[in-house]
Amino acid sequence: MDIKDYYTILELPPSASFDEIKKSYRRLAHIYHPDKKTDDPYAAARFTEIKEAYEVLTNPHKKDLYLQQRWYAQSIGRKRTEVIVTPETLLKRMLELDRYINTLDTHRMDKEGLYHYVLHILSIENIEKLNSFHEPDINREIIRCALKCGHLIPFTDLENYIDR
Repeated sequence: MDIKDYYTILELPPSASFDEIKKSYRRLAHIYHPDKKTDDPYAAARFTEIKEAYEVLTNPHKKDLYLQQRWYAQSIGRKRTEVIVTPETLLKRMLELDRYINTLDTHRMDKEGLYHYVLHILSIENIEKLNSFHEPDINREIIRCALKCGHLIPFTDLENYIDR
C-alpha cells in the first residue's frame, strides 16, 4: 500500500512546525471548503485530502505513526501516492501503466502483480469517487485502459477483474 504525502497535500516542507501546519490548513480550507465551492467535486475531493492531512499532522500519536510509515515506505523504495483521487489522476495512472506494460516482455512479467495493482487503482473507494464526478468520457477511457491490460491477467483472476 502506498502512503499519502500529507506535507505535499498541505504544501509544506517536512520540517513544518505545528503553527505552519495550522496556517497552511486554514489557507487551503478557505480556498477549497465545500461551502465556498458548491457543486465542485474537485474542490470537495481536495478539501477531504487537506482535512485528513491536517488531522494526522496535528495529532501527536497519529503523526508519529504516519512518520514511521513514511520513513519505512521511503526506505524500501515505495512511491507516495498522488495528492487527490480525481478522474484525471486515475486516468493518468492507467495511461502510465499502459505505457509501462508496452515496454515489458509480457511473457516474463509479473501478471499477478499487475492484477493486484490495477485492482488497487480501481478500488471500490476510487470507483465511487469516479462516479461522483460525472465524467463519462474519462471513465470510459479508464475502462478502456483497464480492459487493454486485462488480456495479461491470469485466467483464474479474470472474472473478479472484469467485475471490478
